[in-house]
Amino acid sequence: MDKKLILGALCAFNVVLSFTLVSSFLPIYLDSLGISLVNIGLIFAFGAMIAGVLRFPFGTMSDRIGRRPLMLFGAIGYPLFALGIIFARTTPHFVGIRILIEIFGAIFWMGFWAYIFDMVHRGSEGIDIARTNIVIKLGQISAPVMGGLIIAYYGFTHLFFLGAAVGLVNILFISLVIRDDKKQGIGTFEQIEHDVVSEYKHLVNMKKFRTLVTIGVLHNVAWCIWWVYMPIYLRGEGVSIQQIGIMLSFVYLVSLLIQYPQGKAIDRFPSKYIIIPGFFLVWISGYAFLLMKDVIGYTIARAAMSIGFDMEWSPLVARISHLTPRKEHGGTTGLFRAANAVTVGVVIIIAGYLSDIYGIKIVLWGASSFAFIVGLGLLFVTKGIMAKGRSLKHKHHLTNLHASSVHSEKPQNYIL
Repeated sequence: MDKKLILGALCAFNVVLSFTLVSSFLPIYLDSLGISLVNIGLIFAFGAMIAGVLRFPFGTMSDRIGRRPLMLFGAIGYPLFALGIIFARTTPHFVGIRILIEIFGAIFWMGFWAYIFDMVHRGSEGIDIARTNIVIKLGQISAPVMGGLIIAYYGFTHLFFLGAAVGLVNILFISLVIRDDKKQGIGTFEQIEHDVVSEYKHLVNMKKFRTLVTIGVLHNVAWCIWWVYMPIYLRGEGVSIQQIGIMLSFVYLVSLLIQYPQGKAIDRFPSKYIIIPGFFLVWISGYAFLLMKDVIGYTIARAAMSIGFDMEWSPLVARISHLTPRKEHGGTTGLFRAANAVTVGVVIIIAGYLSDIYGIKIVLWGASSFAFIVGLGLLFVTKGIMAKGRSLKHKHHLTNLHASSVHSEKPQNYIL
């Protein structure tokens, strides 16, 4: 694993630890304050949609000024987010805090994933991204257990202070260890506008890229509903905060354990053999979860669902890094993440409204049913990413024959 890849992954580990300490229990915290499900949906949705739109210029800016400046500036938002939650009391306050972290988070992750795409090796995108995800998920694993214990013994306020402290450490970490290639500079407004338009026009005209974005959007419909409303559902079923924390940590642990074999599979097999079973696994495990009556059953079903979500998502990220040249990795990340962020915002609002009317259980059931419909529909897709064909690694050998004309670099040294 390349040294720069390791340092980038450690940077993301710190960000994820800071954010997950706060966000894992934020829906429960909001519910404990008496905020309705509709308003909880609004709190999570507005920031996602606003930041989603801003990802377009952030992506191109990453290609112009480099990855490190965006990572450093974006990291500032995480301690501000944790501290802001402590002093927020009303729905408008929380909406504002969520908008803040979504914008700063968009800036950070635009720079980060463009940085990672620059570092991964062509033909082994799945393995390199899997290794990065393993480091990141270590932060996800530790945060819920730590958070549940801190809340139980000291309360929510101490948890949020810890999240802020981790965020501050990460700012120092990026400042000292992250290095970036020099870029061409910000340039004039007209130059930036031209770059944004031309880059995104090129990406939108790529049929395979459009297919990847569409699948990512469909994946996020079910994922975001379970992410926001499942903890509130479990509290309603009498599950303690400590038990929810342990369950989430176990789910993240299972996700970590499958990263390496999944990465090898992504590099070896056509993506349809991973993505379609992922949607069906989300469907089956979601139904199983809603039939369970004890913590062990909830945990097993939710862990299986996490595997399904990873199977849907990880091949998309690897494929995108493979399809696009290095100079467009910022714009690629911006467009892909923007479409998904806007989707998350819209879906969470609708899900909150329906949850207030019909109950959370019905909405979770609907999200899993949606995954089944998508998986069934993808069986009939025969072109693009879903077509029968060679793996990423095999395609690498064919692509190298033309790499010098397409990417203006020596084939044997081409690094994404």
